[in-house]
Amino acid sequence: MANKELAYISFDPGKATGWAKWDVVGDFIDMGTAWDHDQLCEMLEDLLLKPLGFIYESFSLDPDTPQGGSDMPASVAIGIIKAHGHFNRCEMIKQPSSIKETAEKWGVSTKGMSHDKTHVLDAYNHGIYYFVSQGIKEIDLRGVKL
Repeated sequence: MANKELAYISFDPGKATGWAKWDVVGDFIDMGTAWDHDQLCEMLEDLLLKPLGFIYESFSLDPDTPQGGSDMPASVAIGIIKAHGHFNRCEMIKQPSSIKETAEKWGVSTKGMSHDKTHVLDAYNHGIYYFVSQGIKEIDLRGVKL
């Protein structure tokens, strides 16, 4: 298999941030989890190639939920991702969390899994959703091309 050149990284931000790497045509390269914000910074600093874009799930604080004492780790992770993207002139592609149901149909289901194991798969699903919704990649469900 030929080496694929990194073009995009999709993220599911949080205290633990899942990430998935993709080439320019939406072929999967690698994925993993940064278990804290320091690991996320290290992963981004260690990139040998500057990606074209970062795909990430947006986060909005629910106005009906008291967040007293929370440092809002998803917002911190998004800030790290956006800063790194800005310094490297990456396209920033923000997705709402509402794409999850559709993305899981095109990618990997996380239903019934513990939350600490879903970040990496959600990051993968954010990437799949982007490439399929932009017409860059076709999704093949049971032999039917969409």
